Amino acid sequence: MHILITGGDHPLARLAIEHLHPLFDLRVVDNHFASAFPPGLDAQTGDLRDEAFVTAVVKNVELLLHFAPLSLTGDDERANLEQATLGAYQLAHAARKAGVGRIILGSTMALFATAPQGWRITEQWRPRPQPTQRDLCAWLAECGLREIARDHGLPVVCVRFGAPDATAVAALQQALVVKVDGWRVLHAAQKSPIATSPVYPAIASRPIQKVVIFGSGGPLAAAAALELAPHYQLRLTDVKPLATIIAEGPRRDQHPGAPLAVSLAAPHDEMVVDVTDAAQVLAACAGADAIVNCTVARHHVAGSFSVNVIGAYNVMQAAVAHGIRRVVHTGPFQLGLGGGAGYSWDTLVGDDVPARPGSAMVSYLHTKYLGQEVCRIFAEAYQLETPALLFCDFADLVYPRTHDASVHPFTVTWGDAARAIRCALETPTLPSPFELLHINADLPHGVFPNEKAKRVLGWQPLDALESWWPAEETAR
Repeated sequence: MHILITGGDHPLARLAIEHLHPLFDLRVVDNHFASAFPPGLDAQTGDLRDEAFVTAVVKNVELLLHFAPLSLTGDDERANLEQATLGAYQLAHAARKAGVGRIILGSTMALFATAPQGWRITEQWRPRPQPTQRDLCAWLAECGLREIARDHGLPVVCVRFGAPDATAVAALQQALVVKVDGWRVLHAAQKSPIATSPVYPAIASRPIQKVVIFGSGGPLAAAAALELAPHYQLRLTDVKPLATIIAEGPRRDQHPGAPLAVSLAAPHDEMVVDVTDAAQVLAACAGADAIVNCTVARHHVAGSFSVNVIGAYNVMQAAVAHGIRRVVHTGPFQLGLGGGAGYSWDTLVGDDVPARPGSAMVSYLHTKYLGQEVCRIFAEAYQLETPALLFCDFADLVYPRTHDASVHPFTVTWGDAARAIRCALETPTLPSPFELLHINADLPHGVFPNEKAKRVLGWQPLDALESWWPAEETAR
């Protein structure tokens, strides 16, 4: 059997190599190796973010041991997070195309450091990742591979390891043969290897006067800016100057009537900010009392991981650094996945059901889900107030759709969406640090209720789009 081992420099990977090398043909990869391997072993250095490298190393492989999310051999935090997310995504898809029979993902029992340690922690327990590189890389790799396994049926066994000892070897041996249909979790230990978990200082609230908006060149942020400008001092940011975005005019991939970027006079200001650049995000948040993140990348795999995952990480890091408690996050609903893995034929699908993004739409929903997890982990650790507003289809009443055009059950007007963002800034408290909220109109479909947004934010949609959905006889 030909086995590929990623993150080969990690102690657990080296332990696996020690036990598997006499029996199988091994190919081991990592960014670098601190020491040599036994003779006859195929060791290659490379980057899992490099699609060509990933495609090459999975060739002729029958089993994949993925320890890279534990290895953390990147040059910086961004590199490590991208290895754990983009790297895992590309590796899984390449493995699926190459016919790899099984992926064994190495994760860590450190995800349970804050769980009650007097109990035997089984696979049925909920992980409690902390906002550290170690936990985020392991947990986001789990989330990503679980969705790909669920979406495509790729067999993935996630092993949460403790110390690199005999119990780790036994768990690895079990993972090689255990029955798996899609996703399965095994624990190699009964408790976290971390004796004491860190204590994170709670961020205090303060009056909101100045708001920084990321992704201001997009239509949702443009609508929000016009809604918020009379009430707050805004800092509008995007990767290009707003004047350039305004001059370029409407994008081809947007519906007619989508709000266009605006430039606001003083006291508002503008900054050119790449949300994937941590230093630029940190600088943009200086002096702000709240953050609204409307950034998004949809159509490019590497770009979507950079903006939707790394960007969310940079925003939450900046919020903590500047003591900003209110962070309004935005993104797409992740409940429309087709087939048996999703909710496509369910009704009354509430805000808090587990997300089912799969790996669809060129990684768009997938990466937005991972970024959402980053926000949740930071919010819970630092007691931030992070309402995550979820959208799907947007409507503009100036450009009504034809009667035969279907109305998606998760539709809202741009105006109501902007008012929801304002409500998310102004609601006094949230039930918990991180709240998912459906932002959609009062449509008659009965699929995605918006009651929680009304209750938590005090928001009421004003546009029900009645003219869009009458039966044909009524419309005539």
